[in-house]
Amino acid sequence: MESIEPSFSNAAASPASMAELQRDYADLRRWLCLAVTATLVLAASVTLYLWYQFLVIRREVLHLRPQVEQMSLDFEKNQVPVIDGLYSRLTAFGKTNPDFNTILERYNVVAGPASKPTTPAAPLR
Repeated sequence: MESIEPSFSNAAASPASMAELQRDYADLRRWLCLAVTATLVLAASVTLYLWYQFLVIRREVLHLRPQVEQMSLDFEKNQVPVIDGLYSRLTAFGKTNPDFNTILERYNVVAGPASKPTTPAAPLR
């Protein structure tokens, strides 16, 4: 079998091979510059797209914030009392029926209100 290792027996390169090496070097350099440029263009495009998406979402959040705050207030006003009533009835039932306490313990139902009213978060500016 022949050896596939390069042979360096000819120390002085011929002018033709030197010109070919220079041409190959220039081609590689051109391809590298093209690859770097393409990467930068792609990165800039993705950045611009993500910035556009950020602006769109920001507009939607500003538009939907009053509706969400209203829904939160409606929940606090209408649903929380119902949940608290159910919670208190469950704990009262657990006091009169000790067998039911294992179920209450499994779901961490303890005496007291089910939830404390919370105030909506301050709007982001």
